[in-house]
Amino acid sequence: MIKINLLPYLEKKKKENVSRQLTIIVGLFAIFILALIWGYLHFSSQVASLESKVADSRQTLRALDEKIGDLEKFKKQKALLELKLDVISNLEETKARGGQVVIVATTGDKTVEKYSKNIIKIPDCQEVVQPILVTVALQLFAYYVAVARGTDVDQPRNLAKSVTVE
Repeated sequence: MIKINLLPYLEKKKKENVSRQLTIIVGLFAIFILALIWGYLHFSSQVASLESKVADSRQTLRALDEKIGDLEKFKKQKALLELKLDVISNLEETKARGGQVVIVATTGDKTVEKYSKNIIKIPDCQEVVQPILVTVALQLFAYYVAVARGTDVDQPRNLAKSVTVE
């Protein structure tokens, strides 16, 4: 019987299999790395695109916030104008019924001159200070009206009813 030594053949086949397997593993690894690189580049471009859209949206929101601020300012101006129209309507109604109108206005307000000849002018100032100045002006007005009517300003009527002295 002939003995055939298959050991070198099997080793050669084994080396070929190992070489083939290594080639397949290296190929799969290269494909995997390429897929990772492609995925990274693809998603990074999508992220950049989304970031630019977010920046555009933020800029649009800022513009809208400015417009909303302008709108709020216009609403306040509208409310002030409606209030002035109500006051003007009341002034005209009082004049139509024969009443005398006395207006307290700032020195810079030129619109009140057409509604009355009796105008008490106070200096231009901040709105926070205006009530104090108006109070002083009206107190002086009340004093001079009382003096003109001949009322004793030092001894008001019915003072005893409201103030008790012990």
